[in-house]
Amino acid sequence: MEFTDRFCQMVIENMSNAFAYHRVILDDCDRPVDYEYIDVNLAFEKFTGLSREMVIGKTIRQIVPQIDKDTANWIDFFGRVAMDGKAQVKEHYSEAFNRWYSVNAYSPAKGYFIAIFSDITTLKMNEEIYKLISDATTDGIWYYDIIGNKKAFSGKWYEITGYETDEIGNLNLWNGIIHPDDLDRTYEAYMNHINNRIDKFQCECRIKTKDGIYKWVRAIGKALFDEAGKMYMVAGAISDISELKEQQAYIEYMAFHDSLTGLPNRALFMDRLSIAAGLAERNQRNVAVVLLDVDNFKEINDSMGHDVGDLLLKIIAKRLAQSVRNYETLARLGGDEFAILLQNISEQEEAFEFCERLREAVVQPFELYIHTVNISISIGIAMYPNDGKNIMEVLRNADTAMYKAKALGKNNTQFFSLDMKETMIRKHLIERKLRTALREQKFTLNYQPQVDLATGKIRAIEALIRWFDKDLGIIEPSEFIPIAEETGLIVSIGEWVLENACRQGVMLNMNYHPDMFICVNVSSVQFKQNDFSEMVKKILDETGFDPSHLELEITESILIDSFEKICFILEGLRDMGVRVSMDDFGTGYSSLNYLKNLPLNTLKIDKSFIKDVDNDTIEKEITGSIVSLVHKLNIEVVAEGVETKSQLDYLKGCKCDNVQGYLFGRPVPAERIPEAIVNASNVFGHTDGDNGYSNN
Repeated sequence: MEFTDRFCQMVIENMSNAFAYHRVILDDCDRPVDYEYIDVNLAFEKFTGLSREMVIGKTIRQIVPQIDKDTANWIDFFGRVAMDGKAQVKEHYSEAFNRWYSVNAYSPAKGYFIAIFSDITTLKMNEEIYKLISDATTDGIWYYDIIGNKKAFSGKWYEITGYETDEIGNLNLWNGIIHPDDLDRTYEAYMNHINNRIDKFQCECRIKTKDGIYKWVRAIGKALFDEAGKMYMVAGAISDISELKEQQAYIEYMAFHDSLTGLPNRALFMDRLSIAAGLAERNQRNVAVVLLDVDNFKEINDSMGHDVGDLLLKIIAKRLAQSVRNYETLARLGGDEFAILLQNISEQEEAFEFCERLREAVVQPFELYIHTVNISISIGIAMYPNDGKNIMEVLRNADTAMYKAKALGKNNTQFFSLDMKETMIRKHLIERKLRTALREQKFTLNYQPQVDLATGKIRAIEALIRWFDKDLGIIEPSEFIPIAEETGLIVSIGEWVLENACRQGVMLNMNYHPDMFICVNVSSVQFKQNDFSEMVKKILDETGFDPSHLELEITESILIDSFEKICFILEGLRDMGVRVSMDDFGTGYSSLNYLKNLPLNTLKIDKSFIKDVDNDTIEKEITGSIVSLVHKLNIEVVAEGVETKSQLDYLKGCKCDNVQGYLFGRPVPAERIPEAIVNASNVFGHTDGDNGYSNN
């Protein structure tokens, strides 16, 4: 076939790729031996360096004499296309032009071929980038001669759609293959172009292929008009962007969903909460924001591994989803924290009953590989609009309620209240001031003596942290230590305490007695740090304090971690020469069975057992039994909270080793330690001269 001048003009004008129209030259045996250039476009000159004047009417051998030595047999390749009529696509390096080309060749009529190609040299330098760009290249060429009622389509068009030429000719270009949902938008873009509102037609739409599936394509085209303004030709190209659309859909999905559980993430939850809040205002209904946190998840994750932790979260998400209705939103906000959006709530009782069902959903044991785990959840609820002016405030208040549930022993549900808000405000204030106090070293240490009951002499001095803030006044350790542990600040605070106590210990050993111990409390958070033992050794080396005079007091809460790991750390401390004491015994997780396997030097009986030994109570019997059994394990005993003479007499009678409490003196600053030693010794009738210690 021959192309009209109008068609050639249209194609040449609109093609961004190089275009070349050729006639094949055959020998006497009808074998292709050369080909002649009939027409080229401006892009051809850009990609080859050959101008129109240099090639039109000439053969490739005349233009490039060394063409037979090229890395590709272009004459044979294009000859087969021209004679067989089968479109071909080829990517090849041309030595003659020293470039990589992507060539799309097809034959409009026997003996002729059209080559549409692009320079892909730069793209070949990076295959991944090339693939993305190549996938989006508009390379399915088509045109429609309106006056002649002729349609033509390139080979890539057939590859994308699956339709042959005659089948395409029988289809209505708009209604026949464009997805109904995209039809109006596509038609609007087309009409905007032909009405001269935009320079060219361009859109993305879905087209139905021959096998009945829809593919996403990027379509681009341009119409030509005669002098009277009548459209006589339209042409363009399509490229298959289905894979790109799938990637975009996946990216959009991942932007709003949690990768581990597949649940909506925080961004999607907040979007839905915003919509629900607007509806609630218009309909005068309530929205409940439910936040829930898995109790003790960190211990499970740390002791059993992150694979087990991830599996647990996925199963929890599945169980929770079974309890949530279709119109409610369950999301994972991060870590082990989930959120649920309840709409059209009439009263708090409805939300509470829902949360009870959630707690029941997770109460059954979880089978995690070789582990069986029982968990609970703590839940906080805030209602919109009663519990917040905006969605961010409601979410914060639900979080406050959830932490209140944890503070009340976990495994329960709490509604937000104004009292909680005040508590949380103070908590955040203390956290902020803690950071400042740590940075500016605003803490102090007080010291309280421990007395040896056998001799009446001072056995040890316990270092106790104190904090005075100019705005808040005295802040009790019972208030700021949990906040420090929750925020991780306790690690640095604990290191500061240990260093200063060791320095004080050096002075005490020099001035009062060379064998006096310094007792330092260690948080379970600090104890679990990987470098804890190294930190202790570093401080001992820097201060010069004798390791055998340091007694670290740990609490029973560390035993919820791996028992083997705890023993390993304790044995390392013992090898270093450091003594270890179990503090607050009887209030936590430990048992006498644990004690016999722990490398302990001392056990401190909690003051809750001591306060009632004046009376015939079960605590009195337990205290005596603890002392007796612990002695059999060769562990020294210290009784805390001794305040009366009768308590002291009872502890003497059951052969307790050491005592500590207000009876012997309250904690005092470092400069008053000598006074505290004298006062504690005087309880046993010692005078200043016979307390067993000298002031050098």
